[in-house]
Amino acid sequence: MHAYVDTGPPTISDVTVEPDYSEAVVRWETDEPTDATVQFGESAFLNRTAFSPGPSFSHELRLTGLLPDREYVFQVVSRDQADRKSVV
Repeated sequence: MHAYVDTGPPTISDVTVEPDYSEAVVRWETDEPTDATVQFGESAFLNRTAFSPGPSFSHELRLTGLLPDREYVFQVVSRDQADRKSVV
């Protein structure tokens, strides 16, 4: 009998963004069930967060309250049930 022990962080893939006038939708996939976080802001100082506790393989978060005609920086974070995280 064999047992597989997962010791690695989740893999994040297929990150897409759909911007709109004052909001954006960020979607991505993970190779195992995770929560979902998007950290974002108008500079490298990511001072806002959107979160979904999951766990899920497919993630979608809506970023609201964005100002029109501004550029935003973001990163996607997924944490699995063993508290290992990946950041893209």
